[in-house]
Formats: sequence, C-alpha cells, structure tokens
Amino acid sequence: MARADVHGPAAVLPPRQWTFLSAGRMQLEEKLRLWLFMRAEVGLGQEMDLGLRWGLPTRGALYAGAQLKRRILEGRRGALSAGGGVHYYERPALEGIVRGQVALGPVWLYGGLEANVELMETSSRIPLWTYAGLAVPISPSGEFIAELDLYRIGFRRSGLSLGIRFWL
Repeated sequence: MARADVHGPAAVLPPRQWTFLSAGRMQLEEKLRLWLFMRAEVGLGQEMDLGLRWGLPTRGALYAGAQLKRRILEGRRGALSAGGGVHYYERPALEGIVRGQVALGPVWLYGGLEANVELMETSSRIPLWTYAGLAVPISPSGEFIAELDLYRIGFRRSGLSLGIRFWL
C-alpha cells in the first residue's frame, strides 16, 4: 500500500531556486514505524517545480518518488497548487495532490489532499490522505515544518513529521 510522504507548503518555487528538506516521521501501522525523509525541489519556470523524495524507514521497504507541482493561485497571503507524480513504496503508484496555504503573520498554515493509484494492485481502492501542517521561519533561508497526515480509513498509516527546510 502506498503512503503519504512529507508534503510541505503549497507555494511553487521561482525558476532555478532550490530547497532541501530533512524530516523525521512517526507513522502508525501495526507497530510504530520511524522514517527519515529527504526532499529536494527546484523551480522550473512556467509556474512549476519538481520535487524528488526519498524515505528511509527503520524497517521495511524504502520510499522514492518524484512530483511535478503547478501554481494555480499565489499571493502574499496564500497559495493554491496542484501536482502529480510517481512513487515506489512496496509497489509503484501514480499520485495526484491539491495543496493550499495561508499566512498567519510569519507562519504558514498549509494542508491538502493526496490520492494514489497503485499499479499492480488487484483491488479498486484508491488510498486517500488529508494533511495539515505549519511552517515557521527559523532563519532568512530556513523554516521548521510540522505536519500531520491522516489516512481516510482510520489512523492506519497516518503520521506526524517534524523537519527543517532550507533554500539555496
């Protein structure tokens, strides 16, 4: 079964700007699973950015993915974006995601909805997650991220992530 990763805010990066995120994640399954997630993103221009993600668990399968994000709306006080991508965690999957964010002073509150279509899966179930987080500036080029995601059926595979994102 695919799973949500650490998403981050909805804003799309300007062309040639890079960000890097490193986050620890606690995920509820049969037992608590701990992860280290890493993400690199680059602004592509044309109101799009590309993100590459890696997840290293304390046990079990690795996670790897790529996602293209496109700006729908963006202003000083908020943003809305949508994206799609592919990832591999136990089996390949396609993903679609819609994200939004709003500023409360210097802090960004964000959230979204992610749906996965698992390839090589015999059931017609489409895993769906909602997530919410906050991004708090810690320097001119970095922010602290706290994010909670909830799987649509109970809390199995839901998780809490804490991390640092910085820009180059």
